[in-house]
Amino acid sequence: MTLDGGCWATVEVGDASQVGAARRLATRTAQIAALGDVERGRFELAAVELATNVLRHAARGSIYMRASGDVVDVVVIDHGPGMDLERCFSDGYSTGGTPGTGLGAVRRAADLFDAYSDARGSVLFARIGHESGPRRGSIAVR
Repeated sequence: MTLDGGCWATVEVGDASQVGAARRLATRTAQIAALGDVERGRFELAAVELATNVLRHAARGSIYMRASGDVVDVVVIDHGPGMDLERCFSDGYSTGGTPGTGLGAVRRAADLFDAYSDARGSVLFARIGHESGPRRGSIAVR
């Protein structure tokens, strides 16, 4: 787990222990934003489901989290085989022998959600909380 200039905290996911690290980082990020119990739970759920998804389907990836005021964001980037987003967000669809509710749960828990996937990998974004003004954001990775 590393901090990037005090803005984005990062967890590299490549084994099961890092799913727990992602949950702990989500808890700490939610505390920084002073989220209530319900919002904190939604953010922790998103972080754990996304980290588990990386581990199960892409083998490795990076999770970025930040708090900005009373808003928290999580971005997941992996270099897996990509996914059919429409099918993957339908409850009950799974390529990993699971109940197939994880990504749908993340989308429902988030106040703002976006995803992109192709054969080079996937990028998923979830925000808990509402920011006034236009929707904007950026992240730069090496």
